[in-house]
Amino acid sequence: EEMPIFGLKIPKTAVKDVPQNLLRPEDAWVQNGKTAEEYKKAAQQLAGLFQKNFKEFADKCSKGVIDAGPKP
Repeated sequence: EEMPIFGLKIPKTAVKDVPQNLLRPEDAWVQNGKTAEEYKKAAQQLAGLFQKNFKEFADKCSKGVIDAGPKP
């Protein structure tokens, strides 16, 4: 399963000795009293910060590296 925005691959099944909420950050936010919408807003903000910071280094990277970045 692919994590929206960041494109990270998340296992569909459990991973031995790894709490499920570590694999699914949105679920962790909800379990800790935040809403899914708050998680999505924070993820969008983080992705935007990453993209802004990455501009400084983009000219030194291949297209593949650039394309692998977050997509808010």
